[in-house]
Order: sequence, then structure tokens, then C-alpha cells
Amino acid sequence: MSDAITHAVTETELKLLCTPEDLTALRRHKRLRDAFSGPAPRHLRATYYDTPDLRLRAAGFGLRLRRDAASGAVRQTLKAAGKGGGKGGGLFQRDEWEVAVPGEHLDRDALAQTPLPAILESDDPASLLVPVFIVEAERESATVKSGDSVVEVTLDQGAAIAGTARSAICEVELELVSGKPRDLFALARRLARAASLHLGARSKAEVGYALYAGEEPGPVKAFDAGVDPDMTVGDAFGAIARASLQQLLANEPALLQAQDPGAVHQMRVAIRRLRAAIALFRPAIRDRARKRIARELRWLARSLGDARELDVFLKTDVARMRRKRPGSSDAAALAAHFEGARKQAYGRIMEITDGPRYRALLLDTLAWIECGKWHRKSATREARAMPVSALARDNLARRSADVRRRARILSSLEVEERHALRLDVKKLRYAGEFFAPVFAMRDEKSAKRAAKFIKALEQMQERLGELNDAATSLSLTGRLDRNDEAGRRAAKLIAEDHVGRAAKSLAEARDACAAFIKAKPFWKERG
Repeated sequence: MSDAITHAVTETELKLLCTPEDLTALRRHKRLRDAFSGPAPRHLRATYYDTPDLRLRAAGFGLRLRRDAASGAVRQTLKAAGKGGGKGGGLFQRDEWEVAVPGEHLDRDALAQTPLPAILESDDPASLLVPVFIVEAERESATVKSGDSVVEVTLDQGAAIAGTARSAICEVELELVSGKPRDLFALARRLARAASLHLGARSKAEVGYALYAGEEPGPVKAFDAGVDPDMTVGDAFGAIARASLQQLLANEPALLQAQDPGAVHQMRVAIRRLRAAIALFRPAIRDRARKRIARELRWLARSLGDARELDVFLKTDVARMRRKRPGSSDAAALAAHFEGARKQAYGRIMEITDGPRYRALLLDTLAWIECGKWHRKSATREARAMPVSALARDNLARRSADVRRRARILSSLEVEERHALRLDVKKLRYAGEFFAPVFAMRDEKSAKRAAKFIKALEQMQERLGELNDAATSLSLTGRLDRNDEAGRRAAKLIAEDHVGRAAKSLAEARDACAAFIKAKPFWKERG
């Protein structure tokens, strides 16, 4: 062992996905062309190691040996993801342990000075590790100035390889060598104006692991934001916002590759969670960009809304009608009509996610979360520095009281009022999920109360959603052409079905409301 780094070095890196044509454009960019005019690409081959049951992956670590073909130099690197898979949302801020090694063999002494012995419960972790996949890339790197900072720009094109399976890799990495993260984002914005750069949330290791395990992309539920009782309000908002943006990005593969309805749903959940966090933490994060970000997130949620409504309508109302009337030509015609509408809605989503407005929203949102002006505003300094428990108690108490008040009079609420209640139940549920760890860590009683409170909200949201389905169905079928007699006959059957189930749905919603009213607050001070 020669130059092992026994203490973790933290890197701050922004990953942007692109195409080979984008790389060509970036090499010619006025900010990069001088820096990239001289050095030839380096061929790098990285072999990733793990146990046969992938314990390193489960622990959030990646271990590789990477060889530079030109120099023959080999470096061993262990990288650790932070909470939520790095900082989340495309900005990777993580610890790494790196050492030069004489050959393509793991350095046992260097590994002994990392967290691996504790993770693998072995004094000789190398004895448990095997190669699992490789990543090959043609790499070009150069350092450039951005504001008062120095950024290393890396252009990578290659593939992850596991057995006979391959997955292409084409990306730009911006690593902060010295200076401030906002200069990193400023450079990213300039480059994004010349190429279709898309915020990336997966490391090369994650791409390789998915390939090795034969995993197809699927819907991804919300990540644990890692909020704890010792956090300030500002730190808690950052953790929640990053986790929400990370969930949004994590669902893109299933949407883009398979048009998975579950991915659309989870993307909308991620957007709602982020918007809810912006509203909850508003006293601490006020700046001009906040309103613009919130407005753009609302645009994106609405852009995904048509497809989601059609997914639910086809899966519930139309599917139920076809089961009851399997031979009905009217039911078949209605299903075909709305399947066509769904296809068009997904086509619009694909255009949006491939467009500049969506790409800019992702990058701007992450930049605002990490280094927006709200971090430095003197007017909100006191609010940012408050313990998160204070903000949590105030929000949970106030929002819970309002929801309980309306839940008690559910039967007297109009359709629009029930819809408004359902939306506020969602917001309260997200607040409960965000803040539950702040109080659940106190004792087992608080943890149990938090779990029951959130479960009651989930049931209430679901039952109120069923009541809302009737209004959504009427809205969708109301768009049918007046001359579409078959469609209108089928739509009438759906409306009659809702009428037949209305009393039962309302009774179930009342029961869910009653259960929530009985749920005890988990955020009160202990005497």
C-alpha cells in the first residue's frame, strides 16, 4: 500500500445525461473548447466488486478498480452514498476512499482502513468480494473557471457491461474542485443552453448493478428523507426537498422505457410532496425563486394529470363495466376511445420530458434547493435556524384541527368541498410522513401513534378518492362527442354504477373520517 487515503474525502459532483451529439457540441462550447482542445480521450476500464449477495450495494457503497489504458495506472476507489442515495436529485455529495494500487487486484490493507470491515463483518473484506460488472468509457477531462470557483468537467461515453448485457453511458460530470456550489450550477446552466443536458440521478455503479441483476425499471416510491430531531428547519427542508426531487428522477426510466402508469403516479406524488414541503416551510425559504419553482412544479403536475386520470378511469370504471358486460360492443367502443386518449396523453408527456422547459425545471429546482438565495437571506435566518420540531408541531396541530373539523361534517359537504378536503388530507399526510421521525425517535409510544395517525390519513385519502372518482368519470365522459351514441350509452352505464355504489362509498368515507378523528396526536410535548 502506498498512498491510501485513510479518511474519507468528500466530493461534490453534478451528473448530466446527454447524447453523443451533445458531447460534440460541448467540446465546441466557448467555455470548454480551449480546455478540451489538447488532451486526447483516455480509455478507462472499471471493474466493480461486491459480495455474491450484493451486500455493498445494499449498504449504499460502490467499490471499483479502474485502469487507465494509456498509463496503465490502476486506482481502487470506495464510494459511499449519503442519505437518500447521495444528496439526491442529481447532486452527488459523498465520501470516497481512494488509493493507487500496483495491479488489478484489491488492496487488502487499504480496504481495512475503510468502513468495509464493519459492513461485511470481516477483517479481510477482500476475501468475500467478487467482480460483478465493468464500466468502460472514453473520458475527456479538464478544469475550467466558473465565477470564483474551479470546476472539473468530464465527458464520458461508454457502457456498463454485465455478462452479455450492455447499457450505454453518455454523460457530463461537473465536480467542484474549489469554490461554491452555485458556481457549479451556473456553469451547468450555461452548458445546458448549448446541449440537451438532463439531470441524472443514477451513478454508473447503479446502472451497472441494475444491469447485473437484470432489473427492469419500475415505479419508485418516496425515499426516506432522513429528517431527525436535531435538524434545523433549513436542514430539514433541504433533506425533504432533495428526497422528493430524487423520487421524481428515479421514476423517469419506467416512464420513458415502458410508459408505466405507476411511474406517472409516483412522479406526481413526488411533485406533490415537494410542493407540500415548499408550503410547509415557507416562512424559512422565502425568496423570489420560490414562487417560480412552485409555479413550474404545478405546471408539471398538471401536465401529468390527464394521463393519470385516464389510467385510473380505464383501470377502475371501464374495467368494471367490461367485466359486468363482457359482450357489450358499447363497452368495447368506450374502452377503445379512452385507450386512444390515454395514448395521446402519454405522447404529450414524452414530448414534455424531452423538452427544454422540463430539463430547466429539474436543474433550477436542484440549484434552488442546494444554493438558492433563501439560504442567505437575513430576514429568514431565525426561521431557518429554529429546531424542526417547533415548525412541525405548529403545522401538524393547525392542519390536523382543520381536517378534523371538516371530517366531522363530511356528509353535508358538496362535491367541490369533498375534493378540497381530500387535497388537504394529502397535504397533512405528507406533513405527517415528513415529521414523524422527529417525534417517533422519542419513544415507542410516539412511534406507534405516528404510524396510526398516518395510516388513518391514508385510509381517509383512499375513501375520499373513491368519492372523487364519480366526478372525474363525469368529467371524462362529458368530453365525448355528442354523436358518439355507443360511447354515451356506455358512459351512462358507468354513471349508473357510481350512483349504485354512492351510498356505500359515502359510508366507508365516513368510517375512515371517524377513525382519523380518534387518532391521537403524536407531536405533543411530553410532560
